[in-house]
Amino acid sequence: MTDLTRSTGGSSAVEQGEVAEVAELGNTLSQLFNTLGVSQRGYAARVQQHYSVVSRFLGGRRVASRDFVERLILEVEAKLGAPLQEAAKARVRDQRLAAVRATDPAEYELEVARQEVAHARRTIARLGREQQALHDRMDRLESELADSYAERQRLGSDWAKDQVAARRRELELLAAATGHRTGREALEAELARLRADLADVTALKTDSEDRCRGLEERVLALEEELGALRAMGERGTEEAPEPPLPVAELLNALSRHLVAGELREVTRALDAAAWERPAEELIRILLWLINMESRHRAEWLVSLVCEYRSLDTVADLGRWLPSLRREDTLDPVLLAEVVRARTPQDIAVLHTAWRTASAGGRGDALLAEAVRYSPSAQLAALLEFVCDAPATEQAVHEAGRRDFRPRRLFGLSRRLAERGHGSLADAVLAVVVVLAARLPGGADEFRNAFLGLRLNHGRDLADRLLTAGAPQSVLHLLHVLHCGKSDAFVPRELVERAAVVGVLPELLAALPGTTFHEEPGNDCRLPSLLRRYANEPPATDA
Repeated sequence: MTDLTRSTGGSSAVEQGEVAEVAELGNTLSQLFNTLGVSQRGYAARVQQHYSVVSRFLGGRRVASRDFVERLILEVEAKLGAPLQEAAKARVRDQRLAAVRATDPAEYELEVARQEVAHARRTIARLGREQQALHDRMDRLESELADSYAERQRLGSDWAKDQVAARRRELELLAAATGHRTGREALEAELARLRADLADVTALKTDSEDRCRGLEERVLALEEELGALRAMGERGTEEAPEPPLPVAELLNALSRHLVAGELREVTRALDAAAWERPAEELIRILLWLINMESRHRAEWLVSLVCEYRSLDTVADLGRWLPSLRREDTLDPVLLAEVVRARTPQDIAVLHTAWRTASAGGRGDALLAEAVRYSPSAQLAALLEFVCDAPATEQAVHEAGRRDFRPRRLFGLSRRLAERGHGSLADAVLAVVVVLAARLPGGADEFRNAFLGLRLNHGRDLADRLLTAGAPQSVLHLLHVLHCGKSDAFVPRELVERAAVVGVLPELLAALPGTTFHEEPGNDCRLPSLLRRYANEPPATDA
């Protein structure tokens, strides 16, 4: 086993910016990042990294990953419209290697070995091309030499046949034969030199292949050794890692640490459990933490599992959580952490896995949580992955019932429609219509959001609202917008668009069977408004 030393820069020193190499790398990356003219939060969303990770990379408090550095170089080149100088890019990469060497020598040696393997492979490819070029040159020379031998035989034959000819002819033939002999000798010498070069290149290629195989074996050994070192954690020895304690013994050890006030040991044990324990054992640990009145540690453990464990483990955790008492539930933490830490595709997978009865219907709750808090672009991508109009409608209804924000839902519907998901866009708007008519203050929120739209967006949205919602729902919305309001622009605009898109007859047909709640003092003229536009429909937009 190769002798690898432990990291020379402790994690606390790196976090405090005390490792000079990491700080220097952070300064260089910050200079590159400043040329982009974006915020760190925006860039973190672009590269799908957490904001705190990007902040530590740029602040010199964590060694930036190679993928982050290469992506930042590409972003800067795209922003400038020209490639960076090779010397500048090499300087950034050398600074990163220096930071890795200062904080994790094992990782540094592994990366250097990988670079040597890549260099060896490029050398092999180059030598292979040179070898092929030499082979082609030899083929051409051998063909020319064969032609020379054939020409010599022809000249010799002509000379033998014409030996009785004049002396001048004889001298010309002799001169021609001598010239060809000299050219043939030169070709033979060139061919011999090329054969010697081919032998040298073949030997170099063989040596490079042997060295590459050795380097590949060394990389495999380093990877195995590095994995073993990391598994041993802070012990820093070469002993084989011990199997994890049974969960009962782990809980006893945690109790002893808590009684002794050894909070650091408690945190270390919980961190290890979050990385390696199955879901059923994690549930026992969570229940124990809640019983010990340490709910904040239970929530921290759930956040670690949601962010770093596999989707299968997170899905199992969601299925086991119903075993906790209702007052001890960690559902809000689980759902919020999944929405924060996972990609839209991951959330769609978990939504499907948690829609079963054994998971307590967490799939629908997860989708509602995403509707409330996910950025619009990520939410649209999530609904594309789910691609279920009833589930979308239920999630939007649950989220809107808690926090009705029509402007956000209008934008979500427009994004979905632009991406070709008309049924999902209509499902969102159908819920907006119902909530605006039923929620206290929903009509005012709807009116303010609708009036804040640009003219073309407002008309497109009005058309979709009227065709997506059921006729009675649309009538209720128009009623609460129009009844007792001094500003009747919004209901007039909607009725005009209903006449343009051809749904006004459906609204009039549903009017007799619709019962409106009229408060005392309100004077709603919605029926007369509908009939007036039915008799005098406005002109269709060009």
